[in-house]
Amino acid sequence: MNYLNNFVAYLKVERDLSIHTIAGYTTDMKKFFNFITTNVEEVTTSDVRTFIAHLSDQGLKRSSINRAVCSINAYYKYLIEVEKVMIKSPATEIKIGKREKSLPKALSESDVMKLLSTASLDSIKSRLYIELLYGLGGRVSEIASLRVEDIDFNENYVRLVGKGNKERHNPIHEGCIRLIEKYMTAYHIQSGYLFPHRFDKTRHITREAIFMKVKGLAVKANIDKSLVSPHVFRHSFATALLENGCDMAIVQEFLGHEDIATTKIYAHVTRGNKAKNFKNFHPLAQ
Repeated sequence: MNYLNNFVAYLKVERDLSIHTIAGYTTDMKKFFNFITTNVEEVTTSDVRTFIAHLSDQGLKRSSINRAVCSINAYYKYLIEVEKVMIKSPATEIKIGKREKSLPKALSESDVMKLLSTASLDSIKSRLYIELLYGLGGRVSEIASLRVEDIDFNENYVRLVGKGNKERHNPIHEGCIRLIEKYMTAYHIQSGYLFPHRFDKTRHITREAIFMKVKGLAVKANIDKSLVSPHVFRHSFATALLENGCDMAIVQEFLGHEDIATTKIYAHVTRGNKAKNFKNFHPLAQ
Protein backbone atom coordinates (compact mmCIF):
# COMPACT_ATOMS: atom_id res chain seq x y z
CA MET A 1 0.00 0.00 0.00
CA ASN A 2 1.45 3.39 -0.94
CA TYR A 3 -1.07 5.58 1.00
CA LEU A 4 -1.02 8.18 -1.79
CA ASN A 5 -4.76 8.89 -1.75
CA ASN A 6 -4.71 9.30 2.02
CA PHE A 7 -1.67 11.58 1.74
CA VAL A 8 -3.39 13.80 -0.85
CA ALA A 9 -6.53 14.04 1.30
CA TYR A 10 -4.35 15.00 4.27
CA LEU A 11 -2.66 17.78 2.27
CA LYS A 12 -6.05 19.16 1.24
CA VAL A 13 -7.91 18.94 4.53
CA GLU A 14 -5.29 19.18 7.26
CA ARG A 15 -2.55 21.20 5.59
CA ASP A 16 -4.85 23.37 3.43
CA LEU A 17 -2.24 23.49 0.67
CA SER A 18 -2.98 25.00 -2.73
CA ILE A 19 -4.07 22.77 -5.60
CA HIS A 20 -0.81 23.59 -7.40
CA THR A 21 1.34 22.47 -4.46
CA ILE A 22 -0.65 19.28 -4.02
CA ALA A 23 -0.37 18.55 -7.75
CA GLY A 24 3.42 18.93 -7.46
CA TYR A 25 3.61 16.53 -4.51
CA THR A 26 1.40 14.02 -6.31
CA THR A 27 3.44 14.12 -9.52
CA ASP A 28 6.70 13.67 -7.62
CA MET A 29 5.39 10.74 -5.58
CA LYS A 30 3.96 8.94 -8.60
CA LYS A 31 7.37 9.14 -10.27
CA PHE A 32 8.96 7.83 -7.10
CA PHE A 33 6.54 4.92 -6.78
CA ASN A 34 7.09 3.97 -10.43
CA PHE A 35 10.84 3.95 -9.85
CA ILE A 36 11.25 2.04 -6.59
CA THR A 37 11.06 -1.75 -6.55
CA THR A 38 10.29 -2.25 -2.84
CA ASN A 39 7.41 -1.40 -0.54
CA VAL A 40 7.35 2.21 0.63
CA GLU A 41 8.05 1.13 4.21
CA GLU A 42 11.25 -0.63 3.07
CA VAL A 43 12.75 2.24 1.05
CA THR A 44 16.28 3.18 2.13
CA THR A 45 18.32 6.35 1.84
CA SER A 46 20.28 4.61 -0.89
CA ASP A 47 17.05 4.07 -2.85
CA VAL A 48 16.24 7.77 -2.60
CA ARG A 49 19.75 8.75 -3.75
CA THR A 50 19.41 6.41 -6.73
CA PHE A 51 16.07 8.04 -7.60
CA ILE A 52 17.67 11.49 -7.43
CA ALA A 53 20.45 10.36 -9.73
CA HIS A 54 17.77 9.06 -12.10
CA LEU A 55 16.07 12.48 -12.12
CA SER A 56 19.40 14.18 -12.74
CA ASP A 57 20.12 11.85 -15.66
CA GLN A 58 16.80 12.89 -17.15
CA GLY A 59 18.01 16.48 -17.19
CA LEU A 60 15.71 17.84 -14.47
CA LYS A 61 16.63 21.22 -13.02
CA ARG A 62 18.03 21.41 -9.50
CA SER A 63 14.86 23.19 -8.37
CA SER A 64 12.73 20.26 -9.61
CA ILE A 65 14.98 17.73 -7.88
CA ASN A 66 14.82 19.77 -4.67
CA ARG A 67 11.06 19.74 -4.88
CA ALA A 68 11.05 15.95 -5.32
CA VAL A 69 13.14 15.55 -2.17
CA CYS A 70 10.75 17.84 -0.28
CA SER A 71 7.79 15.82 -1.57
CA ILE A 72 9.35 12.54 -0.42
CA ASN A 73 10.16 13.99 2.98
CA ALA A 74 6.61 15.35 3.36
CA TYR A 75 5.21 11.96 2.37
CA TYR A 76 7.32 10.04 4.87
CA LYS A 77 6.60 12.58 7.57
CA TYR A 78 2.94 11.79 6.94
CA LEU A 79 3.62 8.05 7.22
CA ILE A 80 5.45 8.64 10.51
CA GLU A 81 3.06 11.09 12.20
CA VAL A 82 -0.33 10.13 10.78
CA GLU A 83 -0.26 6.55 9.50
CA LYS A 84 2.39 5.58 12.08
CA VAL A 85 3.90 2.92 9.83
CA MET A 86 7.40 4.43 9.76
CA ILE A 87 9.87 5.66 12.36
CA LYS A 88 12.30 7.62 10.19
CA SER A 89 12.25 9.17 6.73
CA PRO A 90 14.80 7.73 4.28
CA ALA A 91 15.11 11.20 2.74
CA THR A 92 15.99 13.08 5.94
CA GLU A 93 19.73 13.07 5.26
CA ILE A 94 19.40 13.92 1.57
CA LYS A 95 20.63 17.43 0.85
CA ILE A 96 20.65 19.06 -2.56
CA GLY A 97 22.63 22.27 -3.05
CA LYS A 98 20.51 25.36 -2.64
CA ARG A 99 19.31 26.87 -5.86
CA GLU A 100 20.15 30.48 -6.50
CA LYS A 101 17.43 32.81 -5.35
CA SER A 102 15.90 34.59 -8.29
CA LEU A 103 15.34 38.27 -7.75
CA PRO A 104 11.70 39.04 -6.99
CA LYS A 105 9.80 40.77 -9.77
CA ALA A 106 8.09 44.06 -9.03
CA LEU A 107 5.44 45.98 -10.92
CA SER A 108 6.13 49.53 -11.98
CA GLU A 109 4.04 52.28 -10.41
CA SER A 110 2.36 52.92 -13.77
CA ASP A 111 1.34 49.25 -14.07
CA VAL A 112 -0.13 49.31 -10.57
CA MET A 113 -2.11 52.43 -11.48
CA LYS A 114 -3.38 50.70 -14.63
CA LEU A 115 -4.50 47.72 -12.57
CA LEU A 116 -6.24 49.97 -10.05
CA SER A 117 -8.10 51.80 -12.82
CA THR A 118 -9.12 48.53 -14.48
CA ALA A 119 -10.20 47.03 -11.16
CA SER A 120 -12.36 50.08 -10.44
CA LEU A 121 -14.27 49.48 -13.67
CA ASP A 122 -14.66 45.79 -12.81
CA SER A 123 -16.08 45.94 -9.27
CA ILE A 124 -15.49 47.46 -5.86
CA LYS A 125 -14.27 44.04 -4.66
CA SER A 126 -11.66 43.86 -7.44
CA ARG A 127 -10.41 47.34 -6.54
CA LEU A 128 -10.17 46.32 -2.89
CA TYR A 129 -8.10 43.24 -3.75
CA ILE A 130 -5.48 45.40 -5.48
CA GLU A 131 -5.58 48.11 -2.80
CA LEU A 132 -4.96 45.58 -0.03
CA LEU A 133 -2.36 43.49 -1.86
CA TYR A 134 -0.30 46.53 -2.81
CA GLY A 135 -1.08 48.67 0.25
CA LEU A 136 -0.40 46.08 2.96
CA GLY A 137 2.38 43.96 1.46
CA GLY A 138 0.69 40.88 2.86
CA ARG A 139 0.80 37.33 1.56
CA VAL A 140 -2.24 36.41 -0.49
CA SER A 141 -3.27 33.92 2.21
CA GLU A 142 -3.22 36.77 4.76
CA ILE A 143 -5.42 38.96 2.57
CA ALA A 144 -7.84 36.11 1.78
CA SER A 145 -8.34 35.33 5.48
CA LEU A 146 -8.83 38.92 6.69
CA ARG A 147 -11.69 39.42 9.11
CA VAL A 148 -13.62 42.63 9.74
CA GLU A 149 -12.40 42.42 13.33
CA ASP A 150 -8.80 42.66 12.07
CA ILE A 151 -9.35 46.20 10.82
CA ASP A 152 -8.89 49.26 13.03
CA PHE A 153 -11.10 51.79 11.25
CA ASN A 154 -10.06 54.63 13.59
CA GLU A 155 -6.28 54.23 13.52
CA ASN A 156 -6.07 52.84 9.95
CA TYR A 157 -4.28 49.62 10.89
CA VAL A 158 -4.84 46.05 9.75
CA ARG A 159 -3.96 42.96 11.76
CA LEU A 160 -2.30 40.29 9.64
CA VAL A 161 -1.83 36.69 10.77
CA GLY A 162 1.20 35.19 9.04
CA LYS A 163 3.16 31.97 9.13
CA GLY A 164 3.06 30.18 12.46
CA ASN A 165 0.05 32.34 13.45
CA LYS A 166 2.41 35.26 14.10
CA GLU A 167 0.63 38.59 14.17
CA ARG A 168 1.70 41.97 12.92
CA HIS A 169 -0.19 45.23 12.53
CA ASN A 170 0.41 47.15 9.31
CA PRO A 171 -0.84 50.66 8.55
CA ILE A 172 -3.08 51.18 5.55
CA HIS A 173 -3.90 54.40 3.69
CA GLU A 174 -7.06 56.32 4.50
CA GLY A 175 -8.53 55.79 1.03
CA CYS A 176 -8.41 52.01 1.49
CA ILE A 177 -10.23 52.22 4.83
CA ARG A 178 -13.03 54.21 3.19
CA LEU A 179 -13.11 51.68 0.33
CA ILE A 180 -13.47 48.82 2.82
CA GLU A 181 -16.44 50.60 4.40
CA LYS A 182 -18.11 51.07 1.00
CA TYR A 183 -17.43 47.44 0.10
CA MET A 184 -18.91 46.17 3.37
CA THR A 185 -22.06 48.22 2.78
CA ALA A 186 -22.37 47.04 -0.83
CA TYR A 187 -21.89 43.35 0.09
CA HIS A 188 -23.84 43.49 3.39
CA ILE A 189 -20.86 42.41 5.49
CA GLN A 190 -20.86 43.36 9.17
CA SER A 191 -18.50 40.85 10.78
CA GLY A 192 -16.49 37.72 10.12
CA TYR A 193 -14.48 37.20 6.96
CA LEU A 194 -14.05 40.28 4.80
CA PHE A 195 -14.04 38.03 1.73
CA PRO A 196 -16.31 35.08 2.58
CA HIS A 197 -16.44 32.02 0.36
CA ARG A 198 -19.14 32.20 -2.27
CA PHE A 199 -20.88 29.00 -1.13
CA ASP A 200 -19.91 28.79 2.53
CA LYS A 201 -19.86 32.00 4.58
CA THR A 202 -18.04 30.25 7.42
CA ARG A 203 -14.97 29.96 5.17
CA HIS A 204 -12.93 32.67 3.44
CA ILE A 205 -12.28 33.01 -0.27
CA THR A 206 -9.53 30.80 -1.67
CA ARG A 207 -6.11 32.04 -2.70
CA GLU A 208 -6.76 30.60 -6.16
CA ALA A 209 -9.86 32.78 -6.60
CA ILE A 210 -7.84 35.93 -5.91
CA PHE A 211 -5.08 34.64 -8.22
CA MET A 212 -7.55 34.16 -11.09
CA LYS A 213 -9.13 37.58 -10.56
CA VAL A 214 -5.76 39.35 -10.56
CA LYS A 215 -4.70 37.53 -13.75
CA GLY A 216 -7.96 38.54 -15.40
CA LEU A 217 -7.46 42.19 -14.44
CA ALA A 218 -3.95 42.10 -15.91
CA VAL A 219 -5.35 40.93 -19.26
CA LYS A 220 -7.97 43.69 -19.23
CA ALA A 221 -5.28 46.27 -18.39
CA ASN A 222 -3.09 45.06 -21.29
CA ILE A 223 -0.32 44.01 -18.90
CA ASP A 224 1.56 40.76 -19.46
CA LYS A 225 -0.34 38.39 -17.13
CA SER A 226 2.78 36.28 -16.61
CA LEU A 227 4.26 39.23 -14.70
CA VAL A 228 1.23 39.67 -12.47
CA SER A 229 0.26 37.52 -9.50
CA PRO A 230 -0.99 38.26 -5.97
CA HIS A 231 2.53 37.68 -4.61
CA VAL A 232 4.14 40.18 -7.01
CA PHE A 233 2.27 42.96 -5.18
CA ARG A 234 4.14 41.99 -2.00
CA HIS A 235 7.41 42.35 -3.89
CA SER A 236 6.26 45.66 -5.38
CA PHE A 237 5.28 46.93 -1.92
CA ALA A 238 8.74 46.17 -0.50
CA THR A 239 10.57 47.57 -3.53
CA ALA A 240 8.58 50.82 -3.47
CA LEU A 241 9.31 51.38 0.23
CA LEU A 242 13.06 50.75 -0.15
CA GLU A 243 13.36 52.88 -3.28
CA ASN A 244 11.76 55.77 -1.40
CA GLY A 245 14.21 55.48 1.49
CA CYS A 246 12.39 53.32 4.03
CA ASP A 247 14.67 51.58 6.53
CA MET A 248 15.14 47.89 5.74
CA ALA A 249 14.32 46.86 9.32
CA ILE A 250 10.93 48.57 8.99
CA VAL A 251 10.28 46.79 5.68
CA GLN A 252 11.18 43.53 7.45
CA GLU A 253 8.46 44.24 10.05
CA PHE A 254 5.92 45.11 7.37
CA LEU A 255 6.59 41.85 5.51
CA GLY A 256 6.75 39.70 8.63
CA HIS A 257 10.17 38.23 7.83
CA GLU A 258 11.82 36.56 10.80
CA ASP A 259 15.30 37.05 9.36
CA ILE A 260 16.34 40.35 7.79
CA ALA A 261 18.47 38.33 5.35
CA THR A 262 15.19 37.41 3.62
CA THR A 263 14.37 41.10 3.25
CA LYS A 264 17.84 41.93 1.94
CA ILE A 265 17.11 40.25 -1.39
CA TYR A 266 15.11 43.39 -2.22
CA ALA A 267 18.28 45.45 -1.87
CA HIS A 268 19.44 43.91 -5.16
CA VAL A 269 16.26 45.06 -6.84
CA THR A 270 16.65 48.65 -5.65
CA ARG A 271 20.43 48.87 -6.13
CA GLY A 272 20.13 50.07 -9.73
CA ASN A 273 17.84 52.88 -8.67
CA LYS A 274 20.24 53.89 -5.90
CA ALA A 275 23.16 53.99 -8.36
CA LYS A 276 21.13 56.18 -10.70
CA ASN A 277 20.24 58.60 -7.90
CA PHE A 278 23.85 58.75 -6.72
CA LYS A 279 25.05 59.55 -10.22
CA ASN A 280 22.43 62.25 -10.67
CA PHE A 281 22.59 63.95 -7.29
CA HIS A 282 25.94 63.40 -5.55
CA PRO A 283 28.57 66.10 -6.23
CA LEU A 284 31.47 63.65 -6.51
CA ALA A 285 29.61 61.57 -9.08
CA GLN A 286 29.31 64.43 -11.55
